[in-house]
Amino acid sequence: MQASLEEVCPECGVPCTGIYRFWYELDERLMMVDVDQPTIDALLGEIRGRTTVEDYHGLPAMVRAGNELTGWADGHDHPYGAEVGVQGLKEFVHALRVTSAATKKPDLINALQQLASEAAAHRTTVYAMAE
Repeated sequence: MQASLEEVCPECGVPCTGIYRFWYELDERLMMVDVDQPTIDALLGEIRGRTTVEDYHGLPAMVRAGNELTGWADGHDHPYGAEVGVQGLKEFVHALRVTSAATKKPDLINALQQLASEAAAHRTTVYAMAE
């Protein structure tokens, strides 16, 4: 699976704002979904805006890491990606379903869900990274 869901910058006409890559390896090939950082950051902001301080620690680990720019979302500490696992990606996708992505970015949700399903079927793990 290969999916590039990057948005083009209205200023320069290319995807210049960085990407988040979600991937797994199969037979020495990367199966991945690339998404521009502003899209994911906006969706994480929606989730954060709906979450009380008391409920924050109950969010999926990938959502918290994305908000805190740690783990997979920290491009410096994990230059090749941090392991998030199939279940971690599924929980992330589930959290995205309550955002505007459900109606505005269904391709994003579908691509990430497909990536998680394929990785599970191949019994491999999933990684995510900021680039």
